[in-house]
Amino acid sequence: MRIYYRGPDALVTDEHFIWKTKTPRAVAVRELRNIGLARGETTHGLSATTIAVGTATIALAVTGWLLFGTGLGYGLIAGALAGMTLTLATWQKRHVRSWELRATLRGTPITLFSSLDERSFNQVTRALRRAVEEEQRARSARRLAAA
Repeated sequence: MRIYYRGPDALVTDEHFIWKTKTPRAVAVRELRNIGLARGETTHGLSATTIAVGTATIALAVTGWLLFGTGLGYGLIAGALAGMTLTLATWQKRHVRSWELRATLRGTPITLFSSLDERSFNQVTRALRRAVEEEQRARSARRLAAA
């Protein structure tokens, strides 16, 4: 078995393409048809960490108010609210472009592989191209031997 690419995200051999996700997906190279590239788009919003830090800031301001009195408490709450307002005012959804490798498997269109890293995506794509070319050569050789 010849290995064309082995990385943290995928494994491409002369027989199989394996996308290493939480639930790895393996497909036979000989069953893939209509392989093509596409650009996907992923939207990233506020992270759970940002929300947690904002909530903790307000909780600390309220605690400061209770411990140090209303004079300092108003200042702490005003600062926390100003910080949260500034964060929300400057926050925008980020659109991240992903690279997708799509194919048809037994008549069903599938996303064979997807990555945000262009370099690793290109390496996986080249490896799959070599595996498909090798499969086509082997298929052609089998036909000649049978004739």
